[in-house]
Amino acid sequence: MFEDAPLGSFPNGLAFTSRGELAVSLGGNNAVALYRTKGGRKLEFEGFIPTAWYPAALAVVPASSSLGAGEKVGERLLIGNAKGIVVGSEVSDTSNPPGKNTHTFVGSLSLVALPEADDFRKYDAQVVANNGWKRHEESGRSSPFRADEHPIRHILYVIKENQTYDAVLGDAARGNGDATLAQFGGKVSPNHHALADQFVLFDNFYDSGVLSADGHQWANQAFAPDYLEREFVDFNRSYPSNGGDSLDYLPSGFLWNNALRHGLTVRFYGEYAPSNSSGFVGPPGVPFGSWTDWYNDALILEGKKTGSLHVPLGSYQSVSDVPSVEKNMDLLSPNFNTGIPDQYRFDIFQMEFEQYVKNGNLPICCLSNYVTITRAAAASASPHPRRKLRIMT
Repeated sequence: MFEDAPLGSFPNGLAFTSRGELAVSLGGNNAVALYRTKGGRKLEFEGFIPTAWYPAALAVVPASSSLGAGEKVGERLLIGNAKGIVVGSEVSDTSNPPGKNTHTFVGSLSLVALPEADDFRKYDAQVVANNGWKRHEESGRSSPFRADEHPIRHILYVIKENQTYDAVLGDAARGNGDATLAQFGGKVSPNHHALADQFVLFDNFYDSGVLSADGHQWANQAFAPDYLEREFVDFNRSYPSNGGDSLDYLPSGFLWNNALRHGLTVRFYGEYAPSNSSGFVGPPGVPFGSWTDWYNDALILEGKKTGSLHVPLGSYQSVSDVPSVEKNMDLLSPNFNTGIPDQYRFDIFQMEFEQYVKNGNLPICCLSNYVTITRAAAASASPHPRRKLRIMT
């Protein structure tokens, strides 16, 4: 898109116009790019056409085709948009409540006349505005802080997924939300609200994640690749919400790869460990136990109940298909599994966190999956209130 632009345009469809142009659909940019052929193998960028959400296919409709009323029209592009324009459209479905399920988005088709020279300036400006770009020559490379002056020292990255901002925090009075869309507001999700009140609300943080499969890719590598976006019909290939499908890993790497390349430290607590029985593994003959067994273990770890753990610490350990994760993960911290209460996850996290605080070696970034921290627990886990921490939820 511009010099040194990062990975993420995802060209995924091609068509030639009768004017000798190559049209390329750019799924990640919600746009079509047109290139003029210059003879031989040379192409010269001509301009953009804005599209709906995630264009994934192109065709050319010849001039003089009839629209049904007998009129003649010029040549047009037929653009297939995999996700259309909305999520949670009011279509007939059986979700509860109807019309707000993540599976109710609808794809779309666009018929767009081939732009003339004067159209490109307008279209280019619209695509730039739609994507929030700043042209390379305008943006500069300066940061508000020098690296050694940056006020953020540690990031606790808590991933709690599968709902929109408004569904959970739309009723937060200080946020830019819609209380009428709050399905799981403060009375239902007090821990989420406590985190947002104590740390940061992130009411204007946007991405194109829809559900677990692509949401974890946005959270972990800042993009969901074309391979994944094309699976949204019914996920025949995989549902790669927690690793396990290397075709979903981008060549630019994960966020933690970048951190590690810069000499920073990272620690994982359940994130990117497969979200099934293969992600939290115990030795043969050691029963997994029930939700109640794990909850009783949490009470024992907190000193609220006496007795022995139903399985000793370390009997079950997390694994990951990604070497950089497995090398830096707390093996005792469970993966996503609704058979284990979040309170047990927090107790395991707190054990290691307190050791880090005691030894003064807290990792720069901690990624935690599906952990809900109560206000009281968060306070007890942070004995140094002036420590500069930032939780991203």
